[in-house]
Amino acid sequence: MFVAGIYALSSLVWNIDVKGNVDISEEAILKAAEEEGVRPFQWSFRLPDSDVLSKRLEARLPDVAWVSVEKRGTRLTIRVVESTRPESRPLLSPRHLVASTDAVVTEVLVETGRAVVKKNSRVRKGDILISGTVGLESTPRTVVAKGTVRGIVWYEYNIVSPLTQRVKVYTGESKTRWYAVVGNRALQISGFGSVPFAAYETVPLVTQAQWRNWKLPVGKMRERLMEVRIDERELTAEEAKAAGIMQAQADILAKAGKDAKVLAQNLLHEKTDNGKVYMKVLFEVEQSIVTEMPIVQMQGE
Repeated sequence: MFVAGIYALSSLVWNIDVKGNVDISEEAILKAAEEEGVRPFQWSFRLPDSDVLSKRLEARLPDVAWVSVEKRGTRLTIRVVESTRPESRPLLSPRHLVASTDAVVTEVLVETGRAVVKKNSRVRKGDILISGTVGLESTPRTVVAKGTVRGIVWYEYNIVSPLTQRVKVYTGESKTRWYAVVGNRALQISGFGSVPFAAYETVPLVTQAQWRNWKLPVGKMRERLMEVRIDERELTAEEAKAAGIMQAQADILAKAGKDAKVLAQNLLHEKTDNGKVYMKVLFEVEQSIVTEMPIVQMQGE
């Protein structure tokens, strides 16, 4: 019975690995394989030959150039080479690039179109930076303006930063629960009863059973419940100021874009009242200042 059981278990497909995919999702490949009868816990002798299965998967996956299927023991490996396709570009209408905000220009790089502003020019929101109209005045033509224009923008922030900070602290007390895992299901086997902590965090750790180089669909999971408490920490005025300014800078960079840079900051006003620090800060930021404006052409032009 033992030998028969080992033979039966070794005749099943336990794991299916997908390698070589970049743009095609693993789920799409596994779904195509399942439609051809390839799934975990399938009998190996019921599968088609590797060459036949490879050709069937190629037919089901139009975005791949080559597929190979290799079986070693209870593990099946599907390797794919994706087709190389030219990047599809959307069709664009003629446009200008205009200023998205008031700024002082620091950099102008034109790919297509005609630069209207220069470095150190002061622009207002809506001013044309790169024109989509090129050519002679008598015979103008419109293009899709492309390029980069960066400028210095000023942001004024009213910052309120508390002098107390709430921080999470681990007390060192914990409780452990153990689970038996079969497939994607877990059965609790220890650590019953209510949790003795008012606040806690759960940290799971799953260990999967393994036989030689094959992972089995059974294992165990340890779930550790760690007690936490919230403490209040007193901050100095300088620490509260630094925390508030850092939060304001993070907000600015999130709005201005990942290529934005904070060049300087000027503290315009500051006071401490009711356990908080109140500040008015002027930030000087270099960022992209372009936005698109379509060129509307009248019929007959």
